[in-house]
Amino acid sequence: MPRRSRKKPPRVFLSEPPYLHLIQHMFETIARHDILPKESWRVLAMIFARCDWGNVLPIHQADMARELGISPANVNKAIKHLLRRRVLLRFKEPGRHAEYKLNASLAIKGHNGEERDRIRRLYSDDILLHESAIEWERPSA
Repeated sequence: MPRRSRKKPPRVFLSEPPYLHLIQHMFETIARHDILPKESWRVLAMIFARCDWGNVLPIHQADMARELGISPANVNKAIKHLLRRRVLLRFKEPGRHAEYKLNASLAIKGHNGEERDRIRRLYSDDILLHESAIEWERPSA
């Protein structure tokens, strides 16, 4: 009896899968300085999961609270903490509602190198590690 060949299912690749470029040394620095409380880390993880092109945050705080199973007040407190530490940046364009963007010094979501460079120029700022400090540790060369 002839052997049957087993056909492997075809691989499926998305032409442009969702991705976020993370700046690793920034996470190490944030972790070492212990600047984010537990709930802020959870909110930040949700922000990473939902971050849209151009580092825009399309999720509302009430939705985030419901999905994370924490109170809206705690989500609001975490957002304020992330803003104070400049992990999130607030932008308001004329005639539009204010929106939050993820600091491009920490992570970037963009289509290509040129787009990522544009995002980094527009939406980067130093992350506050201490109330009196504005600089982060840079990796040694």
